[in-house]
Amino acid sequence: MIKVICSDLDGTLLNDDKTLSERNVAGIKRWQKQGRLFGITSGRQLTGVRRALANKFVPNFIVCLNGGRVQTITGQVIWNRIENAAAAEVLSVMFSHADRLDKLMVTENGATASVDLQQQTSAREELGARLNTSKPIFEKISARLKDDSYSRVLLAELTKLPVSPSWSDRFFIEVAGQSVNKLNGLKQALENSISIDQVAAIGDYGNDLHIVKGVGYGIAVANASDQLKRAADLVTLSNNDDAIAQVIHDLLKE
Repeated sequence: MIKVICSDLDGTLLNDDKTLSERNVAGIKRWQKQGRLFGITSGRQLTGVRRALANKFVPNFIVCLNGGRVQTITGQVIWNRIENAAAAEVLSVMFSHADRLDKLMVTENGATASVDLQQQTSAREELGARLNTSKPIFEKISARLKDDSYSRVLLAELTKLPVSPSWSDRFFIEVAGQSVNKLNGLKQALENSISIDQVAAIGDYGNDLHIVKGVGYGIAVANASDQLKRAADLVTLSNNDDAIAQVIHDLLKE
């Protein structure tokens, strides 16, 4: 029996206008009233998650930054950061392709800041100085590409490094620490209290691949990437058609 549902936000739980439908909210509350858990697994930072949820329901756990920050079912907060040496290598790769990037960002303590690509020398020096410490500081490094046709080149270089790169849409690449992903964040969030086989995970893109493949019941929305659809046990409705509510309805009937 599925006891836990976890969902991505953008392109999954949220409509294209970035809002929650009333039917999805009602379904989640119904699910929770049955004594089952509903969590968020997103690439967003915590403030972005809270803004999207708009106090319409309270998730039982939150995995954000693709596993970089985990709020467990008992409220414990766990940070999973990129080792500084690896972060420096990632930034070096990003800077070497700066002309292909529309935006470069670093996330530290849950807050995301843009890197000035017009002032590369000073940006490199500043980031290098910040990374010159034994304690890891960044949870995520991300970039938006000007042209998605270049994504394979950038991903090929990043996969050689001790980090976890993934795509949240065609233009947006996100880099987390080694072995940091939504699936491992979910395991931390559940605190070994519930088997992964009793979890259903719903997503739409590359940063959902580990979790959709790794749980007991992996679900892709109709608007998901072809790669995720192939990995999923089920392809449900689109994010604009109350996909989460439909999944909950079907699971509660079983």
